[in-house]
Amino acid sequence: MDQNSGLIEHDKLYFADGDVVLSAKNETLEPQATVLFRVDKLFLSRHSEVFHNMFADASEFGQETYDGVPLVPMTDRGEDLALLISIIYDPSALHNFLEGTPPAELATQVLGLADISRKYMVGKVCETIVAKVQSLWPTTLEEWDAHRRRLGEAQMEYIPESIEACGGAFPEPASTIVFALKHDVPSVLPAAFYQLACTRFDHVYGNDERPGDRFGAVQGFLAAHWELLDMQTLRRFLLGKEYMLGDFKATFDGLADEVQADPSFHPGRSHEERHQRALCEPIMKDAVTARLEDRLCSVSNLADLDCLQILEESNFHVHVAELCFSCKLLVNQHVDAHRERIWGCLPEWFRTEGDT
Repeated sequence: MDQNSGLIEHDKLYFADGDVVLSAKNETLEPQATVLFRVDKLFLSRHSEVFHNMFADASEFGQETYDGVPLVPMTDRGEDLALLISIIYDPSALHNFLEGTPPAELATQVLGLADISRKYMVGKVCETIVAKVQSLWPTTLEEWDAHRRRLGEAQMEYIPESIEACGGAFPEPASTIVFALKHDVPSVLPAAFYQLACTRFDHVYGNDERPGDRFGAVQGFLAAHWELLDMQTLRRFLLGKEYMLGDFKATFDGLADEVQADPSFHPGRSHEERHQRALCEPIMKDAVTARLEDRLCSVSNLADLDCLQILEESNFHVHVAELCFSCKLLVNQHVDAHRERIWGCLPEWFRTEGDT
């Protein structure tokens, strides 16, 4: 083997007593190089039946050697193979890697590791990765509201020089979607698709320079790895967002009439109840629809419209309106029901369950 042919011995995973060298191309090195891992066949075989069968087949080795031992070229990415070997030799490395990777980068960083761990059937590596990704995303509306509040707090600390500064501590939606679709993790998809639907197309993760926006900057909004979505997934996202916004518009247009048509809207026949209804009816339209219209007008770009948040804010506007207590409570009940319904429809709109 030519010693000057772009080969690099891994600084931590090249053991002098190893009896085989695995080689793999490392795509992140400039210039691209082949990384060598000198490992123990028996040790890898104990953790992987695939490695066991590969080492048992002498034809896999051919005639090539390096440093006095067989050299086995691997088709895997060098970065992924390095992580896998590290975890085989030191199981705590997986925990350290998962906990040490920023949530915004996790799905991107673990995609290759999940792939290679499944390929070589190494323990519960992939299951552990999936569990970590799942732990970062809300699965209920209540959890989403808490997640969104934390996002809002981070947005208040937005640093203009870095568009993802407010989101580094939060999972990134596009890479999560790619990971979840590839490794069958549907539970994270509703929240990931919804967060992506609240993210502008010109907010690209890692790209601080954006084209001028005549609507003004939307400071503090999260960015996304839009470039990771293939055409099929992007189409699914756009259709899902279209369904969601259409439903929101229908809810927005009909909410006041819906509340007034509710049988519990001052159903009594006493003079006092009729009088109260007469007072509340003209206020209802302004308290519900007009307030929502004002909120929509304040959104600088409908590309980042947060339907659930706007409906939640409408509860506050109703609270300060001159409606009676019963009407305020009734509006809140209808708004809360629509928020729950919208959350429950996300799997259908974005086709996160069943055949894709």
